[in-house]
Amino acid sequence: MCRRSIQLYLFFLLFAVAGNLAHAQLLDVKNYSDKSGLPGNNITTIHQTKDGLIWLGIEGEGLVKFNGRYSEQITISNGLKDDTVTHIHEDLDESLWVATKTGGLAKVSGTTVTYPFDTLAREGFRVASIFESENSDLWIGTEKNGLFKKGQVQLTQHFPFSNEQPSPITAIWQNEFGLWVFSNQGIRILNPDDGTLVKEVDGFSGHNFFQVSPSANNSAWVISDKGIFKPAGSEIERTEDLFGEGLGTIISINETELGNLLVLNNSDELYFYDRKTAIRLGSENNLSDNKIKGVFLDQEQRYWVLTEDSGVDLVRNPPLIRYDKRTFLPSNIVHSVFSDPNSPMVWFGTDKGLSAIKDDSVSLFSVLSTEVNIKIDDIEAFPNGDLLLLSESGKLYRYSPFEKLQLLDFNSYGQDITDTFIGEDSTIYAGTPNGLITIKDNEYKIITIDSGLTGSYVLHINQDKNGQILVATDQGLSVLRDREVVTPEILYAPDFQTQVRYVIADEQNQYWLGTIEGIIRVDPKTGETDVFDNRSGLQTVDTQSLLLTDSTLWHATSSGLHKLSFRNNKLSSMVHIAYQNDIRSMKTNHHAVAENLGTIWFGSDQGVFSYSNQFEETVSKGPRIIITDIRVDFLRDKSNQLSATIKLDDEIRNGPVERFKKEENNLTFYYEGLDYSSPEELTYKYKIENLDNNWSEPTKLNSVSFQNLKPGKYIFQVKAQNQKGLWTNETASFPFVIDTPFWNSYWFFGLMVAGFLGLVYGGERLRLQWLEKEKLKKMVDHRTEYLRATLKEKEILIQEVHHRIKNNLAVISGLMELQRGQIDDDKSSQVLLEAQMRVQSIALIHEKLYQNDTLAKIDFEKYVTDLTRIIASSYNFENKDISVHTEVDDLELNLDQSIPCGLIMNELVSNAFEHAFKGKEQGNICIKFKQKENDEIEFVIQDDGIGMPEEDPMETGSLGLTLVQTLVSQLEGTLETISENGSLFKITFKKEKTGL
Repeated sequence: MCRRSIQLYLFFLLFAVAGNLAHAQLLDVKNYSDKSGLPGNNITTIHQTKDGLIWLGIEGEGLVKFNGRYSEQITISNGLKDDTVTHIHEDLDESLWVATKTGGLAKVSGTTVTYPFDTLAREGFRVASIFESENSDLWIGTEKNGLFKKGQVQLTQHFPFSNEQPSPITAIWQNEFGLWVFSNQGIRILNPDDGTLVKEVDGFSGHNFFQVSPSANNSAWVISDKGIFKPAGSEIERTEDLFGEGLGTIISINETELGNLLVLNNSDELYFYDRKTAIRLGSENNLSDNKIKGVFLDQEQRYWVLTEDSGVDLVRNPPLIRYDKRTFLPSNIVHSVFSDPNSPMVWFGTDKGLSAIKDDSVSLFSVLSTEVNIKIDDIEAFPNGDLLLLSESGKLYRYSPFEKLQLLDFNSYGQDITDTFIGEDSTIYAGTPNGLITIKDNEYKIITIDSGLTGSYVLHINQDKNGQILVATDQGLSVLRDREVVTPEILYAPDFQTQVRYVIADEQNQYWLGTIEGIIRVDPKTGETDVFDNRSGLQTVDTQSLLLTDSTLWHATSSGLHKLSFRNNKLSSMVHIAYQNDIRSMKTNHHAVAENLGTIWFGSDQGVFSYSNQFEETVSKGPRIIITDIRVDFLRDKSNQLSATIKLDDEIRNGPVERFKKEENNLTFYYEGLDYSSPEELTYKYKIENLDNNWSEPTKLNSVSFQNLKPGKYIFQVKAQNQKGLWTNETASFPFVIDTPFWNSYWFFGLMVAGFLGLVYGGERLRLQWLEKEKLKKMVDHRTEYLRATLKEKEILIQEVHHRIKNNLAVISGLMELQRGQIDDDKSSQVLLEAQMRVQSIALIHEKLYQNDTLAKIDFEKYVTDLTRIIASSYNFENKDISVHTEVDDLELNLDQSIPCGLIMNELVSNAFEHAFKGKEQGNICIKFKQKENDEIEFVIQDDGIGMPEEDPMETGSLGLTLVQTLVSQLEGTLETISENGSLFKITFKKEKTGL
């Protein structure tokens, strides 16, 4: 039978017994619940903001911000009216609006909750729908309070239906005819600018509208309890028999970009509808629950399924899809996969028979023989389309749909067959642990190490572009032509003496060797070699299979797949792929790989996996990246370290410039990639411009610290890579400045330069001034020496003058003493004595002056002591005991005041000695000379004698007292006399400056 006939027969047979492939598909689901970071499982609503973050309303848990790894709650403690969120909406200004069960519409910024409008903040004000019109107005439909429009500056209330018994406005939508408002009282079309009525759509009073959701061509699905409708202009038409009668009452429809529909009915059943067949999705498709509460399509067209009690399921819809015995396979263990390039048929050999798939239909072929449960390890095809099947026991079978399973009379010489291959000339090659068996025209030939084979254990057989047979062995690679070994010399090199588990040839006839240590690419002509191993990025190196499609190499291992993409013969990217990110569920089997119509098939112990390149091309965006927090560490002292965290209210992709003090130079950045499909597989690279402009090595850590950053301007940048190897399209960046200490700033440098120049200038000025001063000093010193010499001469001269005056006064005093000695008259003698005493008081002053270091003032204390001694000795009474007491401050008087004071003291003390103690044997004379405030001198002479006569002593005409009055006037002072218990003379005058 010709190959075409077999294909037609198989096509008929498949469709006679097969179901739609989607029935059998196991969804790639990631569940998010209280077991994976969410605070609860009862999801009430879900929304994705423009920055990619998912926001969830969870019964009793408030509003939850979720990035795939961590959640952050916003609850009553943040200001919400209650902790059950019913609606979430982000407007065009990226403001987040949240409605709760008990009522009110709140605005959320970061973790701060506010109620901007009092009307919308009242308890019991329940929101039923939120919609943003094309002119950025926010329309809020309520349960009992009509319709509200939040414009740019004010809030207005509208009643498109009866305001006497307002009913819930459950949906709002807009097209070119106006704003459509849905209620059980009907449908109204309003002017979106002012809310006035444009049209009332007839025939919909009494409908309970469940949902209005977007559809293709700017249309919408309008779903009510009486059917499914679509707007047509300014009217609405029923969509007849969209799903038939088998799906029950539809309450929501979500349409994907590909036009498929996700349909939910009032029995909490979810269906996938591809416009041909509706398929129920539930736990048999890997969903966490059969009871579904809602569906949400995110920005990547992945759908989130809100379950009743199991949180939310993210259906990742990856290129990788799994099928197992719950679908169309007789067993989960798939040993081999085969595809004829000229046919849309793919065959799977399992440990319980043979299965096949064609397009989107599947069928199980029970092998028609006594060995129904034959285990098929390998599948090859004869030129006529018959299949060559290798059983686990090492037997070969020929399979044709019109014939019974035929056991081939193949002599394996008692050896297990490890692999088979059929050459272009129908030669059968069978690998064994001890060599290669070939059969051509019933002629057997065994090729072993002795025949030139590199190793005895044959692991894989293939063919290159020149028709040569490639034999992978446990010791390297051999090449055969016409069943003879013609291995190039280069393949005997030590680098190739390793276990080769799989071999393929590309269009340039380069050989790709899958080894237990990775992949080797070798050009058999030139010997050029490339090695790909764990140092190149392979996560697992033990090769099970290899497959080339265009410029992509598929590397199947015991722990998932590697997809290696090449550009200009150079590796451009490498991605590790595992089903549901669980490498344990992707232990591929040896030889179990094939490509058919752009889909790659891999066999494993967990079923068969398909990978669609066409789907992958539509998912070409890398994960979003945000910077969440920045911690600033700065030293307080040697034993303490303080830290401050900049909690960003809004996660940033490109933040404002932040300034840090010079001591705040230890920074830790926290960031998160937003990839809800595989958040645990994200890797990051980062850099700080102006510190190191090269990207870091990939890391899974979502924080990085930088210590002791020098002052300057920096930009921290971070990007993320998802499991598919796609990097962030737009990096997140955070520009910041570490302030320069003032001693390193430009102004300080300029100030230092100016200061230095000023110092130089000032120093030069000082030097010149110093030179001038030195010159002047020398002149002054010379002049001073001259003046000092002159002054010395004058001082000597003045001292000599004072000395001569004193001597002359002493001569006069002596003459008076001689004269007094020759006078018998007591009165005359007394007159001479008084005159002599006056002369001696003046002479004593001149004596003190020429004895002083200074010639302009005298030490008055010493002068008083000496003068009283002289006076007392002059009145030497033998029969009287008169004591003189002095209280003189340490002060100095100039010559002009010293002489009058000396004469006054001479007159008054002499007078006391002479007159005060008549009739007394003893007495006291007290002399006080005190300096008061403001340089005022108080001069007191007091005795305890008989006192003064009753008449005013100053009126007696006494020469001595007259002299005293004259001298007091000369001092410009005052004189006060008191006669009580003796006599007291008190003289007060102003002290003159004494000069130098």
